[in-house]
Amino acid sequence: MEKLKELIKLGNINEIESYLSLNHQISDGDIKNNTFDLLIYTIKNASSIPIVKVILDNYQQLYKNLNYSLINGNSPLASALSINNFEISDLFIKKHADINYINGNNDTILFYLYKHKILNKESLAYIIKNGVNINALDIHDKSFLSYIIIDKEYDLLETLFLQYTLYTKDCILNLLYLSENNNACSTKKLKQLLSNGIIQSDRLHISFMDVAEACKHQSLNFIKRYIETGISYEFFSNHSFLSDLLCTLYNKNKIDVFQYLIEKGTQFNQFDYLNQFDSKGNLLIYYIITNNDIKMTDYIIRKGAMINVRGQLNGWYHVIYYALHNEPLFKFLVKHGADLFISDVEYNKILNSGKFLQNFNVSFYNVDEEASTFYSACKNGNLKIVKHLLQTNIPNIHKGLCYACGNGNMEVIKLLIDYNADVNYKNEPLAQACYLGDEKVVNLLLEQGAEPCPSVPPIKNYLTIAFKSNNKKLIEILLKHGARDIYCKNDDDETLLIYACKSGYEAMALHILTRYNDYPLESLDVKRNTALMYACQTGLFDAVQYLIKHGADPNRSNGCDETGLIMATRSGFLNVIEYLINCGININKRNKNGETALIIACKLGYIDIVKYLICHGVDTTISDFYCKLPLTYALKTKNKEIVESLLSIKETLKKDIINFETLKNQKVLLMYACKYNFKNVVEELIQHHADINKRNKKGETALNYACKYGNLDIVQYLIEQGANINNITNSGETILMYGILSEKTEIVELLMLYDVDWQKRNNEGNTAVMYACKLYKCDILEFLLYQGIDIDVVNHDGDHPLIYASQYGHKNSVKLLLDYDCNVDLKGAKGKTALMFSIYILTGKSFALTITRIYTKSSMHVSKIK
Repeated sequence: MEKLKELIKLGNINEIESYLSLNHQISDGDIKNNTFDLLIYTIKNASSIPIVKVILDNYQQLYKNLNYSLINGNSPLASALSINNFEISDLFIKKHADINYINGNNDTILFYLYKHKILNKESLAYIIKNGVNINALDIHDKSFLSYIIIDKEYDLLETLFLQYTLYTKDCILNLLYLSENNNACSTKKLKQLLSNGIIQSDRLHISFMDVAEACKHQSLNFIKRYIETGISYEFFSNHSFLSDLLCTLYNKNKIDVFQYLIEKGTQFNQFDYLNQFDSKGNLLIYYIITNNDIKMTDYIIRKGAMINVRGQLNGWYHVIYYALHNEPLFKFLVKHGADLFISDVEYNKILNSGKFLQNFNVSFYNVDEEASTFYSACKNGNLKIVKHLLQTNIPNIHKGLCYACGNGNMEVIKLLIDYNADVNYKNEPLAQACYLGDEKVVNLLLEQGAEPCPSVPPIKNYLTIAFKSNNKKLIEILLKHGARDIYCKNDDDETLLIYACKSGYEAMALHILTRYNDYPLESLDVKRNTALMYACQTGLFDAVQYLIKHGADPNRSNGCDETGLIMATRSGFLNVIEYLINCGININKRNKNGETALIIACKLGYIDIVKYLICHGVDTTISDFYCKLPLTYALKTKNKEIVESLLSIKETLKKDIINFETLKNQKVLLMYACKYNFKNVVEELIQHHADINKRNKKGETALNYACKYGNLDIVQYLIEQGANINNITNSGETILMYGILSEKTEIVELLMLYDVDWQKRNNEGNTAVMYACKLYKCDILEFLLYQGIDIDVVNHDGDHPLIYASQYGHKNSVKLLLDYDCNVDLKGAKGKTALMFSIYILTGKSFALTITRIYTKSSMHVSKIK
């Protein structure tokens, strides 16, 4: 191999051929590997096409594909181009070497040559002519053009643009005409002709990044000469990118390029980029103001920069904040409409006095946008201040229109519309005017293009607003301009008709019903209510009549299984109920709780409705799902008229009905009658064979209820009718104990008169005397003691009557027990006597006498108590 390399260096083709013909054995791996290649070696050291051909011919299998590279990225074609040997390059291209080949380092031949500083203008021209992809990006996403712009490779730039510069057909024809006719042409005219006729070939793409790099690193003349075609309308549409570029140019003091770009933007009618935040969250105007540059501030304001915005330069401050310590700049900004976030009245004072800095105390940091002077002026109709602030672009002029419409400030509204405020901004201007009920403003907005039937959420149903305010004139204006949004639904699936009936707006409901024959009467909201159901609920009698006559189903039920009849009953609208019943509605329909209209009327005490339902054959024996009857609820509400009306129906007192138990506690009607003191009902029930000794879930009978709630007449009647006076509840309580709970001595005396068992204890071992001691009923206690009841009896916890009386502080009860010689030394459950409770628990002065009496009767001494 070394001998062959030496012969190649000497360039003697005959000796090379002789050497190769002698068939010297050289392995393929030595000829071509990752670090050495004989063909690339030959190109660099011989630069002779005949020798290159000899190598290619002798090693055809190795060099069948010329698109390969060494570990350093070099390839055969790149090697030939690096020495400007275009004959060898042509040979390789004929043998299918790819001019756009990408080496192992992910670089094209063009990038390889440039990065290794072996590219010159001749090789670049050759590469371009042979179809290189000049717009390819390297692994850093940079184009070749970007590299040579940043590195200021003017020879390569000149070559690049020369190769890609073409002329229009008109330009070429003009040049030919001048030549053939020998017409004189000045240098200036020729330059102008050529300049106007230049077009850039589509093959060369000047990206936004290329333009940006040129602006940052090249002169304005260079940009105008080479890059100007890349500064297009699309370039100025990339607001965020352009904002970053302008901020960088200003901070680098490249003012000529800076202003050139802004002027180009003006030509394209583009201004929004001046108000776009850069990647740091700041506006261009911030950098200019912080540099105290009034001249440039004036320039960009005239070009469309806004001064009433805020960004995050050192925090979320408004533009005006950065001028607070520069009085001339501050005055300049206020003069040009800076919003000071004070009231329009205060702002007016500042303008009139010219004293911009005195007593001014606004931080402009995170200031509430709603405090804007502009919004304040729009709200208050301050035309002068609104005009002043409109000198510069307002960030949200449309919201100002909403405020003006909400307050009916016609002159301000007209001015804002002249400044292109959006009359359909979030559908709010027209909505605000409708809420205000200002017909003139509504009419103006509609004439200026406000959409009467908005389709963009959040939808504002203007007709709904107008109906709610009962403004007929407003409704007429909306309809005149094409408002047809009566078919829309809100978030609760309510149509406008449902909403009207639900809200009780009968005029609105009838307007819809009479004007729109195809309106969906059976439409359901999320609760499965129809317009008819709501009309029944809110008592819209005329609407109910119209709906039913035009096909609405009165027997339809909602998600709670309630019909219009039940809803009308709950609201107490008798006239609606009468109409529904006359229309044949199911009078006995039950809702999901099993309630009928009658049960609901009884619950709510609607006597007229109950009577009407009874007159029209309602079933008084239907209970709800808790097994409670209409009579049950009538008794609970203590409504005597309803009770009498129900009792007038024979079926109400059927034996199987009156002994019907409620689901929860197994109460029967007789117990409710005893509890709520309806003696006549008690008598009726017993006469109709009510079970007088029926027990509920707790083991209580009707007599228990009568005793507990102190209804003496009923107690006596029940006993006379054979009620079990010695009934024991599940907890072991006697009728006498229930009588004591009533706190009525007469009931206790009556029970004792009928030989009630007064010695019986409950499940806890408590006696009737203990109940009396707990309740502090001295007259009952005295009556029991007089009967000779054992007063020293102890319950299961070890307590006795004196303990209870002492523990609860019942002084008179203690006195009575002492008078009947109770055992004062008897200990209770906690091992304490009554004296101990009196001292430790009830040591008030009012109990002092009792303590003394207990002490004198006790064999214990106070010193023994610990």
